[in-house]
Amino acid sequence: MAALLKSKYENAIVGPRASQLPAIVLSEYNITASYWKCWKAKELAIYSAHGTEETSFKLLPIYLHVLKYANPGTITHLITESERDEKEGKCITRFKSVFMALAACISGWKHLKQVVVVDRTHLTGKYKGCLLTASGQDANYQVFPIAFAVVDAESDKTWRWFFEKLLEIIPDSSDLTIISDRHGGIAKAKKKWYPQSHHGACLVHIQRNVHGKYKGSGQKRLVGKAGEAFTVSNFKKLYARLKDVDYGCWEYMEKIPLALWTRSHFSGQRYNMTSNNIAESLNNALLAPRDSPIVAMLEFIRQMLSRWLECRRETIQKMDGDITEEVDKLMNLQQQKSAALSVQGISLWEVEVSSEFGVRRLVDLLNKTCSCLEFQTLKYPCRHAMAAARLRQVEYSILVDPILKKSIWSATVCGKILPVPDPDDIRIPAEVRDLNIMPPKAKRPSGRPTTKRKLSAGKYPQVAKKKKPNKCSRCGNAGHNRAKCKEPLG
Repeated sequence: MAALLKSKYENAIVGPRASQLPAIVLSEYNITASYWKCWKAKELAIYSAHGTEETSFKLLPIYLHVLKYANPGTITHLITESERDEKEGKCITRFKSVFMALAACISGWKHLKQVVVVDRTHLTGKYKGCLLTASGQDANYQVFPIAFAVVDAESDKTWRWFFEKLLEIIPDSSDLTIISDRHGGIAKAKKKWYPQSHHGACLVHIQRNVHGKYKGSGQKRLVGKAGEAFTVSNFKKLYARLKDVDYGCWEYMEKIPLALWTRSHFSGQRYNMTSNNIAESLNNALLAPRDSPIVAMLEFIRQMLSRWLECRRETIQKMDGDITEEVDKLMNLQQQKSAALSVQGISLWEVEVSSEFGVRRLVDLLNKTCSCLEFQTLKYPCRHAMAAARLRQVEYSILVDPILKKSIWSATVCGKILPVPDPDDIRIPAEVRDLNIMPPKAKRPSGRPTTKRKLSAGKYPQVAKKKKPNKCSRCGNAGHNRAKCKEPLG
């Protein structure tokens, strides 16, 4: 049965549950089996497809070697620690951490916005651990993974090591922005290895913390609006309203530096990224392999990234214009908002735009700026710039920054991710082949492993909406539709 079920678990994707297998083997193979026999067959099928956790750690050095052989320019780091086994009287090598950045991701990063989002997600396999990730955002507002690392736990030490290795790919610069949650280890690691770059906190995490502590008067919404405000004057109005609504919440926010969570006081460039949502999306995409052996998980990441790059290349080839799909949607919304604005020319390129509330904005089409600061921050025309461009008969696409256009997007996905060859087909150095790595020391907690993520503070599970019964359009009664109506036609 395990041999028959092996194909259902080969791709490191969550296969059928043990409770579903009795019906599957009965319908597909005409075999009657108990639940426990199916459970054992499932475990054997998974081991046959991906190997055991212990075997996977032994194969890790060989996998990293063949991965770099197939994809030149890929950066990997394997850290181990030695200890003496008192029972056998010899030294053994245990896994500590591993870092991986594919060559295609390294080359693609050079064409992205200079914003890096770092985050972590917990692994649920036999030996637990954490997966640290660094990712950016491409011209179509999609997540672009850059680097991955598997460590024993999230700590100040592991974040310092991750940032040290990340420095080989992303150099420190005053143009760089790092966005993360408010973990103390990230702040310390950034200060050590990226002293010139800017650091921004995830606004969504701050809102969740506020919602967990203060409820009832829309404090979470006010904090979000204040953090996303483009101008200082707008921020002050919203922040003052928060103080009036809940003084305790205002005192709590006062302890957080404004430059860390507000767009108006941020000294660097965050573009549209006020949160680490792209990292959360990446974590969600990696939900399936997080309980797999380490080599199977790294291979799943390689296959996923290869598939993503190919899908984006196909999308780029089908594009008609030079503006990406997501940016085009946002520009259409801004165009609708600009319909009610009145404009007054000042010079050839400068236009004064007035809204229905009497707020006046100065738009400079030549330098691509607006006094609302939205134009130069998001890198595509705001509603004021749209109204000004309509007055001067300037094409909207000219006002979009090149970083959001097709040419830059295609440059980010030009790299290829090739499959790893069979280790028996290439020459592997003896020091790599003979390296026998043992799994890390980890005590598995008692009880059944959890499959769902623990919700953070201020985050609550969504309650499914109650379905409304069908209402007949002919008789008006509930419980059926027009096709099944049995009421007389009179």
